Amino acid sequence: SSGTVIIAENMTLQNGCAKQGGAIYLAGKGVLSFEKGGRFENNVARENGAVIATSDDFRGGFTGIGFYMAGNAVDPWTAESATIYIAAFVPELDDEGVEEDEPQVQFGLSNGTLANNRSGGIRVERENYASGLLNMTIAFNDGIGLSLEGIPVDPDVALDEQGPTTHILHSVVVGNEGACDGTALVEEETTRPTAARIEYVITDDLGCVN
Repeated sequence: SSGTVIIAENMTLQNGCAKQGGAIYLAGKGVLSFEKGGRFENNVARENGAVIATSDDFRGGFTGIGFYMAGNAVDPWTAESATIYIAAFVPELDDEGVEEDEPQVQFGLSNGTLANNRSGGIRVERENYASGLLNMTIAFNDGIGLSLEGIPVDPDVALDEQGPTTHILHSVVVGNEGACDGTALVEEETTRPTAARIEYVITDDLGCVN
């Protein structure tokens, strides 16, 4: 579906249970916005996204400010479990048998807390997304704090004209089973111009090399 859904200030979403997205499941072209004071507690997903999950063809976005996510879980838990989960894109074929281009997902989160969840923090499996994380606390979760897939370099555009589409600023990622994972944050590929931009972020994981 399309359109915008706004979760008003100081709302609480708790005790939800679903296959994907214990509290919220995003599909289609929709846009979600949750305002300050939102609390997401004791929600459970059976596959992934203890609080939020997207479909594999989601082409919308979401924003959140001043929120609190705690006590949520993915059950059964796996190393890939996350509190916020953006699924990998699965392309469909057009009438001529050509795969459709991957649509971009956009999300921005600020002044939020993800803590003490039976799942990791944020996991992005998409390869086409733009995101900003500002003044975030991701702490003491049972999984990786941030797992972000890298944005491929466009071979048709000069390297000096490409830059990061993910910005992580003034945040704390500590006490998780690991702070960083994924090619946007670690491994040799972070030397590419599209790697995530990380500045003024406190972590306890030497794996956050960027």
